[in-house]
Amino acid sequence: MIMLVIVFIIMCMLSNYLLRGKGAFLIAGYNTMSAEEKTNYDERALCIQTGKMMSWITVSIALLIVAAYSGNNVFRYIGYFVMVLSIILGIVSMNRVEPEKNNILFAGFMIQLTQVTTYKRRGEQL
Repeated sequence: MIMLVIVFIIMCMLSNYLLRGKGAFLIAGYNTMSAEEKTNYDERALCIQTGKMMSWITVSIALLIVAAYSGNNVFRYIGYFVMVLSIILGIVSMNRVEPEKNNILFAGFMIQLTQVTTYKRRGEQL
C-alpha cells in the first residue's frame, strides 16, 4: 500500500517535469540517439507527449490506491482499464511520429476524446 503511494508521488513529479517540456533524458531510446538523429525530433513536443501518457498512468495509480483503501473493486477495474488504455494509446501515438513532418497524434480519453497537434521541426515554418 505504501509502495503504491510512493510510486504515485514519483509519477506525479516525473509527469509534471515532462509536461513542462523537459526531461528528454528520461525517454528511453531518445537519450541513446546520436546528436544528428535528435535534430529530426522536436524534443519539447516529445517530452510533453510522454508526460501526457505518464499523467494518465498516474491517474490509474490513484484509482488503484482508492480501490485499496476503500475495498471497492470497481475502482480497481477502472484503474486497470485506464492504465492499459493509456499505455496502448501512448505507444500508438509515439509510433505515429514521422521524422520528416514531426506529426504526433495523441488520442486522449475521458476529458478530451481526440486531440491532434502538429509539431514542427526546429527552424521550419508551418
